[in-house]
Amino acid sequence: MLSFFRNFTKSRVGIVVVFLVLGIIAIAFALGDVTGLRTAGGPSPVLVRIGKQTITEADLKDSIDRWLTQQRNRGANISMQDFVARDGVNLVLNELIVARTVQEYGTDSGMFVDRKMIDADIVNDPNFHGIDGKFDQQKYEATLAQLRITPARMHADIAQNTYGRWLLDRPGRPSYVPNGIVAPYASRGLERRQGQATLIRLADMDVGPAPDDKTLTAFYNQHRASYMVPERRIIRYAIVRPDQFKAAAAATDAEIADAYAKAGTRFAATEKRTVTQIVLADQATANAVAAEVKGGKSIADIARARGLEPRKFDAVEKPALSGETSAAVADAAFAAPQGSVAGPVRSAFGWAVLQVEKVEKIPARTIEQARPELAKEIEERKTVAAIVAQRQTIDDSIGNEDTFDEMAGKAKLQVQLTPALTIAGVNPDDAASKPDPALLPIIQGGFAADPDSPEPQMVALGQDGSFAVLIVSKVVKPTPRPFAGIRDDVRRDYQHDIAVKQARNAAQKLIAELKKGTPMAQAIAIAGIKALPPKDFNLAYADLNKDTPRQVRIAFSVAPKTARLIESPDGNGFFVVYVSSVEQHDASGNAALMATYRSQLGESSYGEQAMQFIHAMQKHMKVSRDEAAIARFRAQLAGQDVTGQ
Repeated sequence: MLSFFRNFTKSRVGIVVVFLVLGIIAIAFALGDVTGLRTAGGPSPVLVRIGKQTITEADLKDSIDRWLTQQRNRGANISMQDFVARDGVNLVLNELIVARTVQEYGTDSGMFVDRKMIDADIVNDPNFHGIDGKFDQQKYEATLAQLRITPARMHADIAQNTYGRWLLDRPGRPSYVPNGIVAPYASRGLERRQGQATLIRLADMDVGPAPDDKTLTAFYNQHRASYMVPERRIIRYAIVRPDQFKAAAAATDAEIADAYAKAGTRFAATEKRTVTQIVLADQATANAVAAEVKGGKSIADIARARGLEPRKFDAVEKPALSGETSAAVADAAFAAPQGSVAGPVRSAFGWAVLQVEKVEKIPARTIEQARPELAKEIEERKTVAAIVAQRQTIDDSIGNEDTFDEMAGKAKLQVQLTPALTIAGVNPDDAASKPDPALLPIIQGGFAADPDSPEPQMVALGQDGSFAVLIVSKVVKPTPRPFAGIRDDVRRDYQHDIAVKQARNAAQKLIAELKKGTPMAQAIAIAGIKALPPKDFNLAYADLNKDTPRQVRIAFSVAPKTARLIESPDGNGFFVVYVSSVEQHDASGNAALMATYRSQLGESSYGEQAMQFIHAMQKHMKVSRDEAAIARFRAQLAGQDVTGQ
């Protein structure tokens, strides 16, 4: 996960999108913001200085917490210890420095984000739209309250992201790359390699006799972190769905009668016609075309023969046809019988000839005939109003700082309780436990919520307006599974560990023999190891694609007459790949291949230019890091899960 994040920030798109990944812009419903720019002298220790601005421990901790929340919302289960071990602190800090530097450089250069631009971004964001598809001020405020973001913070975050777009996302033609740079890359595409590969399987290793409890206990203690039960949470929640209002939303006879009376001509008798029209430049030509159609020729064929495109109106009513053409054309089309030709009729664009293909007379509908349609519309409208009112009741209760029970009582909600579940929705104490897809949004909302906050949180559940209101009832910190309950698992892991070491040692022995020039089959025998019979390969670089296995790709990063070890994709062994020869070809004369690589290199060069620009901005803004303070902060985080802080 973190390797993807690290590589993603190197791309052209990633440089800009990283502003979103870090939560610097807090528009997405499920995302948070980062703490705003703070000047020196605050209570939190300063880690980085950027011109007159700073990044403090509080800033970085907030960014990390929100980044982890994002990953958990996407189903990833990563602890703070894992995050620190994978160099996550530097990843987030470096991108936070980029974001702050870009904004500071922008403002220092005279750039200014207008408030109207920010307001437009908010109004147009679908995450703040109501059921009717329009901006909903109440939903906007409720979302900010749920995420604990002030309107001022939201505006600041959008402004910060805007600076990033302005300075880093520079569309335009790819840079031209000269032949001297393109040729080596293009020539690599023609390169061909031959060699052999074999697989040393873990299953073929001799792991010795079954280990005793003393050995297994020592292994368990050394790898205790691998046997941790991840954090679990017990969540109290209540769900609001449209079907809960079905009875109250039922349409009454009076409501149906009122809707029928206000329907105007909606249920009156009407007529629909299917008409094909062509428009000619002059009346004489139009008369000739009308005669041809009356003679039995297809109006569409006549139009195309004259280089025209006929226009067909399917099941159209007269007012609609009048609006699309003109009143005169509509009058003529609706006066002619089915199958006949109308016109020529003078129109704004020339002379129209029409063929009436179908006439459909629709009788008027009585109130009883219209009742099902009207009842459905009324019930849908009343259901939406009921959901909105229920949400408002909950919003008001939260705004009044009511407890969860007080809020549930006022809104007449049925409160439910989950067992202690991981963020994946699984109960580790129940071997048969499986995630409930219907509960996952609630569970993820519970893990995103502050467990120490008494304020209920709302989570959207579906496009029909369903939502849940929840609060964290209890947090069960990560704990190691008792050895007695997982003895068989520990034994398998212990024996697997031995097999891995033996297979790796066998692979190293084989590589040592191959370095002497010994053929692979003979080298396997001399090394006295168990390995699958060697397989020959003969590959061109151009043949590689995204589905090509790693053990095949590795052949193009191995020097001739050398071998390399690589773990098998399934983790059940090690491949040893030996490259016996390399055929190199010059692509300078291959114009098509050179053009392809020139285009690719031109696109990728933008990312390098953007990174150079970022480095130049950092130098200009005099970015300085307090490495000692950063190291102390990293050490604090590494112990967070252990100490329970």
